[in-house]
Amino acid sequence: MERLAPVIRQLESARLETFFAYLEDQLKDNGRNGTPLFQPQSRDAPGIDTEKAAQFRASLDVDIGKAQWRRAWGAFDPSRAFAGHIDLRAHPDHYTSHRAVLGMGVHRNHRGQGVGRSLVDFVISWALQNTAIEWIDLTFLGGNTPAERLYRRAGFTEVATIQDMFRIDGQSVHDVLMTKRIR
Repeated sequence: MERLAPVIRQLESARLETFFAYLEDQLKDNGRNGTPLFQPQSRDAPGIDTEKAAQFRASLDVDIGKAQWRRAWGAFDPSRAFAGHIDLRAHPDHYTSHRAVLGMGVHRNHRGQGVGRSLVDFVISWALQNTAIEWIDLTFLGGNTPAERLYRRAGFTEVATIQDMFRIDGQSVHDVLMTKRIR
């Protein structure tokens, strides 16, 4: 597939309607049509939880280093449609402020085109330039080979696999934890 050089822009709390519509669409792929499970929820779940969406929106305005901070970016294709997204957020414990948690996704029409790697490289560079974050941590659902391959290529190391972490639609799914020291 042709490599896409996306335009990456920070998402603002006041302008997230298009982002949430993109996420709703993306969730239609969760564990369907040959796409691995990437979200720990039923394939039949109704979509984005409104409480989580409100928390996401509010966390974008929290200062980095404070509890519940988050920063998010969208990758946009030439038509200005979402090609993917990535975010960094605080761990829930105060004593982990030197670490951040990564979350991301790539739209079905842009998978395999380098969008994920562009996003990961971008967020690592941003963290190095803009914060005191020393580690980036992430989790992904077992069986998501494209995610595992992306994270390993970006230098993340597996630190644990929690077997049978989730029961999704009657299926046992494990959770894989990875980390990368960036400073």
